[in-house]
Amino acid sequence: MMPDTTQTVPLQALKLWALQHHRNEIERAILFYAPDHFDWDDCDCFEERRLNEFKVVIVNLTPALLRSPRYMNSMIDDKIGDAVNLLKRSRRPRK
Repeated sequence: MMPDTTQTVPLQALKLWALQHHRNEIERAILFYAPDHFDWDDCDCFEERRLNEFKVVIVNLTPALLRSPRYMNSMIDDKIGDAVNLLKRSRRPRK
């Protein structure tokens, strides 16, 4: 969860928190939803791709949105949901 005292935390620290929280959630999603045929390189590529997409979103946020715990938590949850759906779609059909 996002820190409660967002009004006193510098914006750069909030961006770093969001990136780290997103990275942790992506790693958790990979752990539980990655297809069996994924190797470590596939997982690393997937994680980096999702983090790069998230960095673009973070850069364009206004300070008011960065300081909003409700918005940030729901945005991260939404991005993780997209990642889980993508991982589920990449599963090979059973033979």
